[in-house]
Amino acid sequence: MFSNLFHMELIRYCKNRSTMIAIIATMFLFAFTFILYRTEIAVVLGYSSDLSTDADIWHAMQAFTVQSLTSTFAFCMGLSVIFTTTAFYKNRFYYNVNGVIRSRFKLFVADVMVLFSVAATATAAIILYSLCTGRYIDKNWLYDRTDTGVVFCILFVFCRIFFCMLGAYALSHILRRASVVIAGAVAIQVLQGALFMAIAIYLMEVFNVESGNPVASVTASLIAPSQAYLYFASGDYRLMTPVSILATTAVPFAIIFIVAAVAAGRRIEV
Repeated sequence: MFSNLFHMELIRYCKNRSTMIAIIATMFLFAFTFILYRTEIAVVLGYSSDLSTDADIWHAMQAFTVQSLTSTFAFCMGLSVIFTTTAFYKNRFYYNVNGVIRSRFKLFVADVMVLFSVAATATAAIILYSLCTGRYIDKNWLYDRTDTGVVFCILFVFCRIFFCMLGAYALSHILRRASVVIAGAVAIQVLQGALFMAIAIYLMEVFNVESGNPVASVTASLIAPSQAYLYFASGDYRLMTPVSILATTAVPFAIIFIVAAVAAGRRIEV
């Protein structure tokens, strides 16, 4: 029964117009970044005699590519989840699950498994793309320079996509109207950025904390957890250990998961 429920939810979330638009937009960005790689190599790196500058440019391009691909797909799939989930309330499309599956937990788990599958598939595609282009014409891949770089790069891509979709899923069950959910999501992002800047300025001025200080890194990890993974994978946050970053970022991720689980419990009450 659970496999049928998972298959039904997979079709609902993946086989729709907004998901196709998300995939097409990301594929377009795949092509664009590949052209950017080729152009950068031919125009900039080909005429540079400074090897250290070459490496910096190359690594910056890799970080930009991973972040842009991940953020674009996460944004598009977040919108897709919003439109798909709010349509449940708008159209009152029940699938007749109330009388068959009374456990709200099973319904939530099925949705989470769908989001997990989408995020895992996208993560594999983005990581493989970054790996292939990162080693193009005998260049080094940015994320295999350290023992944990690949792991945290994978965590960044997966968590950015998965928790963006899960956050959209939670807001959709709370607000229930697509326009209101999108406005709420934008407001949360703006508040998140403002909060990050306010805390960073407060720490630097009041406690004389610099950006490389562990306190600043912990604060940034709490406010932007997935971004902390990318920074760590790229060689930043050297004063933090992998365990400390995972422990810190687990807090906001757990909050999102709990909120989504509670909000999803309201679905049968429509």
